[in-house]
Amino acid sequence: KAKTVHVAGFRASFPVAYSFVYAYRLFRNSVQLIDGNHGGLEMQLRLIENKDVVIVTSFAPYSREAVLVIEAAKAAGASIIALTDSDASPLALEADVAILFSINSPSFFPSLTAASSITEALLALLVVDAGESGVQKLDDAEQQLLASGSYLARTSKRS
Repeated sequence: KAKTVHVAGFRASFPVAYSFVYAYRLFRNSVQLIDGNHGGLEMQLRLIENKDVVIVTSFAPYSREAVLVIEAAKAAGASIIALTDSDASPLALEADVAILFSINSPSFFPSLTAASSITEALLALLVVDAGESGVQKLDDAEQQLLASGSYLARTSKRS
């Protein structure tokens, strides 16, 4: 029900934020990615308003930019949803809602699998909440992407 949904993730959290924005925009136009590219973080933060929702994702060690996004959202009076790894993270402590994920991994690098799964579940809930119009917008977006050449047309199935 937010006027605009702003989504932020920096460094290793960027793919989580980007994939959420990409999929959400398939059925909602008022979704903005906050990425701070080209020194534009302050300009992107100025767009946050009190009827907006800001989703911020980060995990230890937490990015400075994620905290700046939280501060700007609070100052604007926006609602804040944190996707993070701990109830004690600086994001969770300031958020209206904190959704936790694990970054545990057998490899050297933290795993983003759980964070990606959470965003996919949130997107599924948002489509359900949007109802038939949301499903129709998804179908329309898919058809537009296919018609524009963004997707390759299927020519045959592999056996």
